[in-house]
Amino acid sequence: FLYLCRKCSSTSSGNTELLISQPFRSLLYVPASNTRALEKLSTLQGSNQPDGIILDLEDGVIPAAKDAARQNLVHYFERDPNKKDRFHIVRINSVSTPWFAEDVSAILQIGNDGIDGISLPKVEKWDDVEFLSRVLHEQSDGAVECDDTNSTGSVTISPIPIWPMIETPRAILSSLSISSHPSIHGLLLGTNDLAKDLNLGKCGNNSTREGLVTSLQKISIWV
Repeated sequence: FLYLCRKCSSTSSGNTELLISQPFRSLLYVPASNTRALEKLSTLQGSNQPDGIILDLEDGVIPAAKDAARQNLVHYFERDPNKKDRFHIVRINSVSTPWFAEDVSAILQIGNDGIDGISLPKVEKWDDVEFLSRVLHEQSDGAVECDDTNSTGSVTISPIPIWPMIETPRAILSSLSISSHPSIHGLLLGTNDLAKDLNLGKCGNNSTREGLVTSLQKISIWV
């Protein structure tokens, strides 16, 4: 993952809206199926604590463990007394998978009491973010709709901030449009999948990193 931007709470002064950016230095990735790793999170304190934690329900969890991973996730937020001291992002399965609906149900069961963001994989267009926002809106009372002056319809604001996974060439080209959705508070770049789609090989070597530079520059400039 590469953290690109973070939209924090905006403050208004007259007609001027101020947007504060606070970049992360580190993100700790933890599959929700790994109960031992979840238990150790509560022991991370001070300088050992990462700026953010990504709790994964997607690629890091095999299909047979999806149900248990959701239960682990709910239990983690129920029992961790220090959850509000950490920035948590939960990565759910994409909308095209059979696990998406149950992931959303688990997210809503937890609510935004500890969950600071939802990472949505395989996002390639603005409509993908709007779809998740609308699903959350329909199943909870925490979202609101607002007029969108850039379209003919309306925009649904998610009760929990959305962090799209930008991991395909199509997503790179659409990143400006994707990032314009008001539910988005940041972007996560999936370099492994992106490198695979660009036929660059595995991440970690210099040639692969050089091949990703153009994509990184496009996002940095557009967003």
